[in-house]
Amino acid sequence: MNANGFTLVELITVIVLISVLAVFAVARLDLATPSAREATGELIGALRHAQHLALTHSDRSGYHVVLQSSGYRVRDDAGNDVKNPLSGTTPFIESWDGVSVTPTGTVTFDSRGAPNCSGGLSCTTSNAQVTVSVAGGSEVVVIERVTGYIR
Repeated sequence: MNANGFTLVELITVIVLISVLAVFAVARLDLATPSAREATGELIGALRHAQHLALTHSDRSGYHVVLQSSGYRVRDDAGNDVKNPLSGTTPFIESWDGVSVTPTGTVTFDSRGAPNCSGGLSCTTSNAQVTVSVAGGSEVVVIERVTGYIR
């Protein structure tokens, strides 16, 4: 740096360094496909919401989270779609590109918040485990069989 400011070489060097950093930052940023952690967080939120609805609406026999191969859908005992608590829109459904949810099936929460699993899920003798997989890795959601605690 001279007494009057930065030289042209110094300015160009800084611009090149910022450009290189920006290229790497954009390459890591893939907004189209969520990470396994993001998708798992959304699924846990949907399961907890269905459980909360079951606990607070004793006039229903249960609320269901239907696990599909690439997402989920939340419904009441009559098969009606539930409103998304964040957007207020119906249906409360999520389908991701590039995400795999296994096994598929249905988790139903009764008025005590206890889970009942059907389809490919089992939670009668052990905790139910749902794996959410993305190309970059996978995460497991565990639903406790007695208490319905979701982690």
